Amino acid sequence: SEGFSLAHANRIFNLYGVAHYFAVDPRLALFFASSSCTHKELILARVAVGNCSTKQAIPSHAPGSFSFSLACSTPACKEMRAEMLRRPEHQRAPVGFHSCTSKDRIEVMVYENHHACPAYVFKFRCPSLVGANPYQQPLRG
Repeated sequence: SEGFSLAHANRIFNLYGVAHYFAVDPRLALFFASSSCTHKELILARVAVGNCSTKQAIPSHAPGSFSFSLACSTPACKEMRAEMLRRPEHQRAPVGFHSCTSKDRIEVMVYENHHACPAYVFKFRCPSLVGANPYQQPLRG
């Protein structure tokens, strides 16, 4: 009934800004979930996307970094991402838009708490989805 809160958003690693992230493909949520859990929970949410803009990802690596990890944890990379996420343009949709999507349209991001609310919570186990990467093998409609 209260929706989601941006107070819980990750402010160190979010490729498209400080936002609520949603996807049609449930593997995306599992891709970012802790792999140590044997039971998972998935939220089916109602999302008011409105006018949606395509957004470029925030760089994952600081200049001179030699890491190939998407979530590089070197201090220089983490500080660079945290500094970028503090910028206003990474905490809201562009002027004239209500939400953003990635260039591949795999996820949608909303930047206001009232633009999404949970509808159902599913609890499940599915070992076959462990390690699935929806960025490398996207669902085809």
